[in-house]
Amino acid sequence: MNGLRAVFAYRGYVWRNAVNEVRYRYAGSGMGVFWNVINPALQVVLFGVLFGLAQIPQDLTGRERWLHLCLGLLPWLGFAETLARVSLAFVRSAGLLRVTNVPLEVLVAESTLASALGAQLAVGVLLVAAVASGVALHPRLLLLPLAVALLHAFAFGLGLLLASWRAFFADTSEVLRVVTQLWMWTMPIAYPEALVPAALRPWLGLNPPWVYLQQIRALGLGQTDLDPSSWLLMFGWPIVSCAVGLLVVQRLRSQVLDVA
Repeated sequence: MNGLRAVFAYRGYVWRNAVNEVRYRYAGSGMGVFWNVINPALQVVLFGVLFGLAQIPQDLTGRERWLHLCLGLLPWLGFAETLARVSLAFVRSAGLLRVTNVPLEVLVAESTLASALGAQLAVGVLLVAAVASGVALHPRLLLLPLAVALLHAFAFGLGLLLASWRAFFADTSEVLRVVTQLWMWTMPIAYPEALVPAALRPWLGLNPPWVYLQQIRALGLGQTDLDPSSWLLMFGWPIVSCAVGLLVVQRLRSQVLDVA
């Protein structure tokens, strides 16, 4: 748990750097920080058009179909972006590691938080667009930021593993890109759950991101009551991924610093 204590001790550093990364991600462009809002807004519009053409699932209205797709795709894209960014955390900060004693876990936390802030902003844009289109608000929407945050907490643990492997294996980023593309299609994000063979549907719960995406959709659409078992898994997966990731970083710390 020394890694988590280090992240807590550097919490101000992590927060400032994450906010600055989001703020200056588009530095030099004409629209600057507004691209953080424009990009998710364009994605929402594009997904709405595509899903409107697809007309699935059939039991939802037009607005609900659009919201159903966006509530799955936007969080997933944020999750995939987080994994891609955190996998480069040690390599990107190699110069910093040579001259400072910043803990490795802090670098992963910084990248994860920056991506998580972007994902929260995207979900916020989605909700504003949903309300503007006539979707009714309900109290359970207040849990959406928590669900998105837990998804990125899970990504933080995976990021510790990926950043460690990337320090030794340069192809990690390319392999990850392929894996995340394939991973997406193992879950009914862009297609209806009815297309999943009935024999395989009970096993969807073993796919960690699907637990989060399913609950995010349920919260956004107000379809069902909260599922305690799903929320236990949503809190449990980050614990497991962080425990494994912190252990790997602890074991490989000296080797990572040598190759950085």
